[in-house]
Amino acid sequence: MTDIYFPKLAGELADLYLEWWNDWLTVDRFAEYHGVTVADATALISMGREYHEQRAARIKEVEAAQSLARHADVGQEVDNG
Repeated sequence: MTDIYFPKLAGELADLYLEWWNDWLTVDRFAEYHGVTVADATALISMGREYHEQRAARIKEVEAAQSLARHADVGQEVDNG
């Protein structure tokens, strides 16, 4: 993954959301496994989804900036060539 700053708790919640998305069929089973109520699991998943979307957007921004920088470097090499 691209190296970006993302607060630890936000990252953990984003990872928890991805665990739910990838590994669980129901919120009930997810809640049971983690020892929380369905209401709490739903809230954690919702927060995690928001943080996941923010993290994904940041990664895209960083990658786009890095791509532009690489293309700018190539353009300078051609101009100096």
